[in-house]
Amino acid sequence: MRTSAAGTGERSLPRPLPEPAIDHPSATAKPVWTSNDYTAYNQGVAKKKDKPGEIVCSENIVRLKGKRKGGYLKETVRMVNGEVVGYALAYVNPRICWADNGRVLGYDNAHDYHHRHFMGAVTEVEFVGYDELVSKFEAEVHELWRQEDGKQS
Repeated sequence: MRTSAAGTGERSLPRPLPEPAIDHPSATAKPVWTSNDYTAYNQGVAKKKDKPGEIVCSENIVRLKGKRKGGYLKETVRMVNGEVVGYALAYVNPRICWADNGRVLGYDNAHDYHHRHFMGAVTEVEFVGYDELVSKFEAEVHELWRQEDGKQS
């Protein structure tokens, strides 16, 4: 237990995380996975380079707790002139999947093509748009959690 400087035994609270420093597709919308059941910590990192192409990168990590302790959700977005040019969405939980560095489910466009990771297998996917992909990812994660909890969809 941390104590105050005066030594009174009062608990000092951790500082709140700063708001995202940049504007990207998920900076204003609260992800659907932030609930009392799932979110323990939300760590945001943002970088911006002021160059002619204006490259903006953002990373958001949501650490899970409870039954999913040790897992996390991660979103990385790279934008040039307001357009998403690079992304990675991942649900990582080494307790469920040892393959692919613990990635249970993920979508990204690394290696010059859009693809889906699921329990170590990689398949190519058609990319319609980033917002649609995020919605699809969130729905799949929730379905996986229902299955993990033994509930029917």
